[in-house]
Amino acid sequence: MKFIVNTITGWEEPPRARHQLTHALVKAGHEVVFVAKNKVGRPFIQFSNETKNIVLVTPYIPIDYRFRYRLPVINELYQNWLFSWLKKHYPDYIVINFDFTAYRLNSFFNKVIYYCNDEYIGNSKYPNFFINKYHQFCEKALTEKSKFGIGTAKSIVDKLKQFNSNIFNIPLGAPSLDFTGGGNFNKKINRQSLPLNIGLVGFITTRNISVYLVNKILDEGFKLTIVGPVEDEFLKQIPDQAFLELKGSLIGEKLFEVIADFDIAIAPYDLKKANAGTTPNKIWQYLVMGKPVIVSNLPNIHSMNIPDKLIYIATDDNDFIPLIKQAHYENTLELIDSRIKFAKENSWDERAKEFISLVRIYFQTNENSDSTMN
Repeated sequence: MKFIVNTITGWEEPPRARHQLTHALVKAGHEVVFVAKNKVGRPFIQFSNETKNIVLVTPYIPIDYRFRYRLPVINELYQNWLFSWLKKHYPDYIVINFDFTAYRLNSFFNKVIYYCNDEYIGNSKYPNFFINKYHQFCEKALTEKSKFGIGTAKSIVDKLKQFNSNIFNIPLGAPSLDFTGGGNFNKKINRQSLPLNIGLVGFITTRNISVYLVNKILDEGFKLTIVGPVEDEFLKQIPDQAFLELKGSLIGEKLFEVIADFDIAIAPYDLKKANAGTTPNKIWQYLVMGKPVIVSNLPNIHSMNIPDKLIYIATDDNDFIPLIKQAHYENTLELIDSRIKFAKENSWDERAKEFISLVRIYFQTNENSDSTMN
């Protein structure tokens, strides 16, 4: 099958659902055109063969994407321009859309799937009533007109089913580690060397990660390794950075080499600010490396059905430090193997199989046919 994956994400960013689904589809033998967020420059569309069976499309316009998708007239002019080009070059492709504003896709393609992995509306650092209303309109229209939709959490599915009954839950999944070593980089348990190395992967901002918890971890004397971009405002609120190590953005084997050195992996969210759709992708990156995980008590965590002691759920901020110590004390090679096994059973390869089965049902598509029900 041939797919367009439409996003507002850069291809070179740390792996998120759209990247991981793309790789899983290609691994299964499908072709993917990955449409990245627009970059700033004179208007043109750059496309190149990124890897076998992946074409990377990068649009350029004079305005940054963060402003573009919040400005109705500009956003829709942009969509008309981009989607016309895509229709011309890839007319019969199935579109997997991760851009919650891209409702005009349905004017150009009759095989559109809305793939929603977060609650985007109202999560801006500087929320605006009129922009939120525009985005609500876009997502509603997109969901109504899509042939079917995917939500990665129950709360997302429940919301989208108000507009389209054909919405299905496919949770996020674990990366499939095809490089040498896979999930077996480092399976030893650090019982002697101190301080413990606590690891955090993600886009670190004051709007999603708890600064209070990060400071508590450092105050306890643990080393904290952060992988991913860190907001300056976040760093300013960490007075003692002696045991803080910033690795920057990493992908592929380099990312998992760093995770392999974590003693404990964390997902410390600010529950007062976390949106209802949050389901941490980082948990799967940790589990596939066998790491004990401490995660804040997010609404969607419980629906992931992860067995006891593979992860530990902190009911509040005060639980984090005791759970870090407990998880380290209880960790065994058997638990490490159980985490890796559980992750592999819930990999993106498996999620892609679920997704493809729905595509075949809704578009009457098999390996030799790409006919549509419309």
